[in-house]
Amino acid sequence: MTQSIGIRELKNQLSQVLKEVAEQGQEIDITNHGQVIARLVPAKSLNDSTTSQAAWTHLKELSRQISNKWSGGDANDVINEIRRDL
Repeated sequence: MTQSIGIRELKNQLSQVLKEVAEQGQEIDITNHGQVIARLVPAKSLNDSTTSQAAWTHLKELSRQISNKWSGGDANDVINEIRRDL
């Protein structure tokens, strides 16, 4: 379960909050007037190569599926064409 903390409370307890994130793997939402504006996550979860590889594999599969259903040709060509127009 993700905890949340307001900006002012975070400012006052930053060392303790960072310790929880680093040592316990805690994810903490940072709020401003009740609205989540950011999330603190352990650095190791950002560098998880297994997660990154899974994401790339999923994106490649989505690209293949789009290509198979695209009547105008290869999806990569269409995306590159759109990028050129930007």
